Amino acid sequence: MNELKKPLLALAAVFSFVFLAIFLYNRGLFLPRWIVWQEKEQDLHGGELSLHQRTLTWRKDNRILWQSPPGWYVSDAAVSDFDSDGNDEVLFLVWRKGNYGSSHPFWEEPDNDGFYQHLYIFEAAEETLERQWMSSALLPQIHAWQTDAGRMTVIDEYGETSVWIWQGFGVVRIA
Repeated sequence: MNELKKPLLALAAVFSFVFLAIFLYNRGLFLPRWIVWQEKEQDLHGGELSLHQRTLTWRKDNRILWQSPPGWYVSDAAVSDFDSDGNDEVLFLVWRKGNYGSSHPFWEEPDNDGFYQHLYIFEAAEETLERQWMSSALLPQIHAWQTDAGRMTVIDEYGETSVWIWQGFGVVRIA
């Protein structure tokens, strides 16, 4: 009987390890080590936009107006009138599964297994954030960034600096 228990215990240990690894992977715990997970608060339309433990939340008068959904791991966020329309936008860097999400080009196969970095831009309305633009997977990936007067200066994972602006319906590199 002991001879039968040893292989069963080994098999149970392997299944436990695999289950734990999958569980941790799905919670974003194997993302690149170079990511700097910011913690910050910013004013937004009389409320507070906070980034805490990889979750972006907008609160006003002790109510949650908007919160990043489960599966979106937000590494940084900024408030700026990025498209120069007189209204604030919230720009944030998100790590999530999938290159495109549910809307992908017909010529591309869906890819929902790996984690990818995305840039999302949401318009700050009176009491909600409305999607304005959501990138597909970023290559190269953004390591650090700064927004100022409709411009976004980016340092990628390789240390290269570039400057981006909003143009029409999307973000365009100008330098």
